Order: sequence, then C-alpha cells, then structure tokens
Amino acid sequence: MNEERSFIEVQFPVSKVSKESYKERMAGSGQILTGIGKWWGRKPLVLVRSALLGLLLPATGDSVTDRSVFYKLMQLDDSALKRRRNKNFTVNEIYEKLSTDEKKFWFENSSSDNKIQLKKITLAEKEELQNTVFARLSYDEKLNYCERIDLINELPVEIWQEINGLLGTSAETYASFVKEIGMPRFGRIPIAGDVFCGGGSIPFEAARMGFTTIGSDLNPVAAFLSW
Repeated sequence: MNEERSFIEVQFPVSKVSKESYKERMAGSGQILTGIGKWWGRKPLVLVRSALLGLLLPATGDSVTDRSVFYKLMQLDDSALKRRRNKNFTVNEIYEKLSTDEKKFWFENSSSDNKIQLKKITLAEKEELQNTVFARLSYDEKLNYCERIDLINELPVEIWQEINGLLGTSAETYASFVKEIGMPRFGRIPIAGDVFCGGGSIPFEAARMGFTTIGSDLNPVAAFLSW
C-alpha cells in the first residue's frame, strides 16, 4: 500500500460525480442546506462527499479494486443505481425500450382504441420488467429515476459487508469507516478543515461522514450558517 498517495491523486470518476452534482443542483430549493439559508456558490454535498472519500482512501496499486470501493461508498455502481431507483416507468416508456419479441410477450393491443396495454402479470413480473428497462438506460437516463445521493445518509448492511471484504475492515457506518481507515494513515480520526466555509457544505458533509470538522469564515453570516 502506498501511504503517500490518496485515491483522488491517482484516479477520480469526474463524469459520474459531475452528473450527480448537477442532479443535486437541479433540486433548487429542495437541496438540503438551502432551507437553512441562501448562500452564493454553495458546493453540492455529493461533490464534497466524493472529495472527502477520495482523499481518505489510499491508493493501493490495485486501481480496479480501489475504484470498486469508491463506487460502492459513493453509490455510483450499477447495483447502487438499482437500489436508488425511486420512480417507475410508464407503460409507454417500457414499450419504447423493448424489442419486437418482448413487446409481443408483455403487451397486447386494446381492441377498442388500439392502445397498448400490459398483459395481466404478477407484481414480481412487473418489477422484473421495470428492472429490465432500467438496466438498458445510460447513466444519465438512470439518474432521472434515482434518489439523490445527498439524501442518503448510510449504506445498506450488505454493502458494508462487500466493502469490508475488499478492504479487510469491519465498518458498519461512514463514521466507523472514516475512523478505521483514518487512524492507521494519520494516527487520528481525520480532520476536515475549511477556513473559508461560506454556506457550510464542507463542514456539514464532513461532520455527517464522521470526520473531525473545523470551519471558519470572515463573514459572520457564513459562520453562523455553517454553525
């Protein structure tokens, strides 16, 4: 393990993080910190989370495994997108994504108005069909049907088990993971400091992730918002 380099110094999924950040930004007043107070240039929380984890994780020399761990922690991999899906496709959307044979198998034409309609299928089959269509979308398209990363505070137990299996850790939460990875590397729980914290995105997300957090700003309004 190369203790001198962090994941973010070797590789970083700029495209995916940018798309997730844009999705958060487009939530407008629905963004987590917006309700506390408006601030100019406030950083997306998903961007902050990705930077913190990118700095925390060491570059081990196994770039594939390192990237897999990062994806699981950030919920950027295919299985995470499937878990994050919080909206179903309409009948027309499903129909458009199926092959000719699949359309014949799943759909029937209404004799009265010639409209397409699903055949009578079970709830399990409906979910299977939803997942089939979802899997065929591009990353950008999938995000339209997924919950935002910044709204998810923790990972499922089974994902922590996968991460622990790859790293030899025993974490159950982000906070325990930050401590377990940080202590050997830095001799303490890692400190996240932001001397120009503005609207507080970095201190907020760092504290939520379990980092020891310090924030300050010359503007007292900014300091108050961050506090």
